[in-house]
Amino acid sequence: MLNNNQFLVLTAAGALAIVLAAVNGFLFTANRALQQQASERAQFIQQSIALEGLYREMVQGLADRGLRTRDEQVRDLLAAEGITLNFDAAPAPGARP
Repeated sequence: MLNNNQFLVLTAAGALAIVLAAVNGFLFTANRALQQQASERAQFIQQSIALEGLYREMVQGLADRGLRTRDEQVRDLLAAEGITLNFDAAPAPGARP
C-alpha cells in the first residue's frame, strides 16, 4: 500500500511524463516543418545553380545588344539589377570593332 507522500510523488511524476510527451510531440511537429522548409530552400538553390549559366548568357546578350543599339530602356533595366552600361565607351551603331 502507498502512503500519501508516495502517491503524490507518483502522481506528479505521471503528470510530468504526460506534459513531457505533449511537449515532445509539439517539438517533433515543429522540427518536421522546419526540415521541410530547409529541403525546399535547398531544392531552390540547386535549381538556381543549374540556371546560372543561362541567366549570365541572357544578361550578356542583352547588354551587348543594348550597347550596339544604345537602347536607354535596356540600360535602365540592367541598371535596376546593378549592371552599368556605358554608351560612351561602346562603338557607335554600325561601327565594327
